[in-house]
Parts: sequence; structure tokens; C-alpha cells
Amino acid sequence: LVIVCTTIIVESRKASSSLDENESEIRERFLRPKTYRVADYEEEIAPWHLYEDAAAEARSQPLHLARNADNPVRIYDYEPDAPSFNYLPMEHTIHQQRARQEPRGDGTSYWYTGLFHHTDTDERAPTVLGPERPTTTTATSNVPSNAVTVAVYYYPWYHTDFHGRKYIRGELQPPQMPVLGEYNDRSSKVLARHLEWSRQANVNLWVTSWWGPDSETDITTSNYIFKHRDLRDMKLCLLYETMGRVDVETNNTNRVYNDIAYAAETYFNHPNYHRIDGRPVMFVYLTRTLERRELLKDVLSKMRTAAFKKGHLLYIVGDHTYGSPPETKLKALDWLDAVTNYDIFGSMGRPDGFAKRKRVNKYSREQAAWKRAANAQGCAYIPGATPGYNDKAVRQGDYNAMSRKLNKQQGYGSLFRILLRQGRKLVDSKTNNLLIVNSFNEWHEDTQIEPVVEGGATVLPWFLTRGRVYRGYGELYLNILRRETTRRSPRKRSSNLNATINL
Repeated sequence: LVIVCTTIIVESRKASSSLDENESEIRERFLRPKTYRVADYEEEIAPWHLYEDAAAEARSQPLHLARNADNPVRIYDYEPDAPSFNYLPMEHTIHQQRARQEPRGDGTSYWYTGLFHHTDTDERAPTVLGPERPTTTTATSNVPSNAVTVAVYYYPWYHTDFHGRKYIRGELQPPQMPVLGEYNDRSSKVLARHLEWSRQANVNLWVTSWWGPDSETDITTSNYIFKHRDLRDMKLCLLYETMGRVDVETNNTNRVYNDIAYAAETYFNHPNYHRIDGRPVMFVYLTRTLERRELLKDVLSKMRTAAFKKGHLLYIVGDHTYGSPPETKLKALDWLDAVTNYDIFGSMGRPDGFAKRKRVNKYSREQAAWKRAANAQGCAYIPGATPGYNDKAVRQGDYNAMSRKLNKQQGYGSLFRILLRQGRKLVDSKTNNLLIVNSFNEWHEDTQIEPVVEGGATVLPWFLTRGRVYRGYGELYLNILRRETTRRSPRKRSSNLNATINL
């Protein structure tokens, strides 16, 4: 690694009055470019941190150098054709310090602390970032405390043959078909309807399944969803499908770096890409599996480095809060920016038919404990909710499906309703009170809230339903989501829910 400093003039703030008198002499002294090796840089210049002026458009604008906050000096680049400098905030380095930006003087100049590199000699410096989340100042939430930001997992994989047509609603006798039929999700009309339904249900964010560059999900997301004329204020971010990109059997993580570099170039600069604290957000599936396989540190390091070298501080949400909360500190909670739980069905112990209130309350207490553990280590938390689960049309396991009814006596949608209510109690202001629904349209696992044709009920075929009644629910789950996430005026409510759960 070589760092090149082009022709510069150093001006101490204390000696600024004499700068003009000696300018020609100093220019002559620094006319030739100077080259430093990394070892020399670390030894001789490490206390000094260079930044490009935030307001600078032209090369003649000042670059700033600071030994510390109280002793800044100013340097100028006098060589018109010299390459520019880019700044690397301290939060990107092992120092884990927040870069400070303060207006000085007439308000057009800024002083910073941080490291510098030269774009011609080391455009990718530093070489590797660690897995640790950068230290940033969390922005004040602009969401009222009694409001939520609603996200859904969205699956852009129905381009041809409805992704293999293996979904229980299509296998029922008679079938209960999607209102839009077995659609092509690259159709502008289909996407327009999905966006319309999302807004109807208070959904603000689609977390889209992503299987890497040039995959079907990538093409649909980049070429059709992000370019849709009705996108308007809908936000989107990617769900990194880890099991399709990381080989956990051979510990091969080679695709991760290029995947994130591609995502940064393709998505992160789009105005509709979701950000928290100004940082692009990426959900990562099964980080808990990566941790168990001792791959998490490597994967997160590659993700952060790849995004950083494209100019982004990545905000990583890990699928991690599965099952019982930790009894001791987890490294993962130091590394991830936020955590959530994708598999609610599994985390509740794969209920035998009806989940029932006792099991749901236990799940919510465990998630509350996960939130406390995460927050104690500076990590945010995102609660989730799901309407039900049945993947038997695509997988055969030795467990029953989870009904969309909380218990035999309550109606359809009762499970979804209680999970939403308990999830609202756990939203985290550090994520703008984000709550995520699994899912908008994962038909294979029957977690979708997307409407099906209304009416009719069946228990056939038995090997798929296990005797549970399936009914065409129409827009029921969109309506439940809207009602349960609409901002309410604060008031005391007495309910069985509040009486039976202690979060």
C-alpha cells in the first residue's frame, strides 16, 4: 500500500497571518509529489487525519487536516491535475470513533477527524473492515411513540410458472387461488396492485428476497420493482438469502464480497432504498446459522468492507432472535446493527395445529428478553408477526401446520392479530419503530397476507391440511394489519392480552 500526497501547503491556524507572505516559497518547497510507505505513514503521520472539505466542489477548495479537535491545520492542493482525496470516517476503522463535522468561520468550511487515502494509489483502503458495527449517532426517531413503521418480506420470484406452483392454496380441493391468479410479478399491473394493497395495509417497506447478481429475484427487483412508476414513497431493501449464497457445509463465503459490491452499485444509491441513520439496510437470513458454523465474523467483515469501498456504511439486520434468549453476551450482538426473528413458527416450537395463547405469550416474553439483551449491547431489535404456517406442499416434515386461528374457538386471523399487538409492545425507536410481517407473498409456506379469492372452506387433501379447515380469506389480513398498526390516541385499554402477558 502506498499513500501519495500531492503538492500541499500546510497552514497552522495560529500562523495563518503569515501564510500569504510565504506562499510562493512554500509552494516551491512542496512542488514535487511526495510518496510515503504505509510503515512511514503509520509512524510519522498517523496522528494527522485528512479529510476532503464537505463543501468543496473545485480543487482549489481547502482540504482539512487535524492532529486533534483543538489543533486543526489547513492544507491546500495546488496541483490542478492531481487526483482528489476521499475521506474515510474513523468509524470505518479499528478506532471505532465517530467522525465529527463542525462548521467553522463563515459556515462554508468544515473540520473533520478521520483517516485519509489517495484515490489513485489505494482506492479500496482500508483493506479489510472487521465485523463490528460502526459507532454512529442514532438519529432521533421521527415516528410517534404510538406509531409503527410496517415492513413485509416480499418475494419477487413468481416470474414464470408461479415458482413451481408448490403451494398449499393451489393444492386444496377445491383450490383457493390468489386474487391475481398465478401471476407474473414482472407485470406492471401486478406490481401496481401489490403496491396498492401494501399502502392499504399501512406497509411502508418491502424487504425483498435476493439471491445474488443476475438471479431471477435480482432482475425482477432491479429492472421492474425499483423502476415501477407507482413506487412513489414505498421503501425497499434486500433480504440476503444466505443459504443460497454461502456454502455452510464447506465454509465457502467467496461470493459474499462481490454480492454486496454489486448490491451497493445497483441498489444502495436509489432514493427508495431504505436507510436507518442514513445507512442502507440489508436483512441477512439465518445469521444464527452462520454464527453456529463460525462463519458470521467472516461474512459480516466481507459485507461491511464491500459496501464501504463503494461508499456506504451498511446497516445489517440479522435473523438471530430464534428460541430462548442468550444467558451471556453474544459477539453477534456486538457485530449486528439490529436483530429480528424470521421463523416465528419454528421459534414457537412448531405448534401442533393451534398455537394457543400460552405458547404465544411465552414466545413474546422470549422476544422481549432478546430485545433487552440486544439493547444492552447497543444492538437494535425488530419484532415480527405472521398469520400462520403450512409448507407441506413443498416440504414434508414430521410436524403439523400452524393454523391461522389462535385456538379452536377464535376466528381466522386471531393468531395474526395477537402477534401484531404483542409486536407493537416491542418496537424499537432506534429503527423508527419497525415491525416486520412474514410475509406479503411467500405462498410456499402459506405465510402470505396477499389476498386469495374469498369464500369456500375445505379440509382436503387431508395430508396437507391435517384436518384443519382452510377458508378463502379475501383481504382479511390486509385489513387486520391496517387496523392493528393505525396510530391511535393514547388511552388505557383493558384486555385479556394485557392481563396475561408480562413483557
